[in-house]
Amino acid sequence: MKKLLGLLAAFGLTASAGSAVVACGDPKTDENKVDAVEVVLTVTLKADAKQADVEAAIAKLDVKAEGPKEEKQTLSEKAAVEAVKAVEGVEEAVVKTAKDGEATTFESKVKVSFTEKAVLVDITGIVIDGVKVGDEGIEEKVQTEIAKLAKDAKKDTDYTITGDTKAEGKIKVEAKKDSKLIKGEFEITVAAADVDGGGE
Repeated sequence: MKKLLGLLAAFGLTASAGSAVVACGDPKTDENKVDAVEVVLTVTLKADAKQADVEAAIAKLDVKAEGPKEEKQTLSEKAAVEAVKAVEGVEEAVVKTAKDGEATTFESKVKVSFTEKAVLVDITGIVIDGVKVGDEGIEEKVQTEIAKLAKDAKKDTDYTITGDTKAEGKIKVEAKKDSKLIKGEFEITVAAADVDGGGE
């Protein structure tokens, strides 16, 4: 029972080369925000392993995870478990389920550097048919369709519209590269206006 020990393995918060610099107060630069997530694991040693050696190896780990903030804890726990399992001398590592009195088991607190990354919705599959020369409200139609996938996406902030209905051709809708909500692009075909005998 006395063999259940606490170990704090503190890991650096350095981002990989491709990541954006972590903001320290600028609310606009939170796309790649890095948080320190503490994960408490129950570590089971192999029969011939020395706890001190395993603890030292865990302390040297630099565990990182990334994904949407809603899954921060789950993804951090997964990354911590995988990293500790790979340490020589570790038989098993799971999110805290300490077995009291088991001599080969000890508790380890692991800090994971978690990078928040938004899950971008792809707008490539959007289809808007029946657009003809002279039609109005094309921006509203685009906004309506995109809102079905990402309700908070807005023109100019998240996407651009190139072209209009003044003549036959194509209108291009493209997600902005810095959008945190959507990605991809699609085109709208502008067909010739119907010709009928009616007056204005």
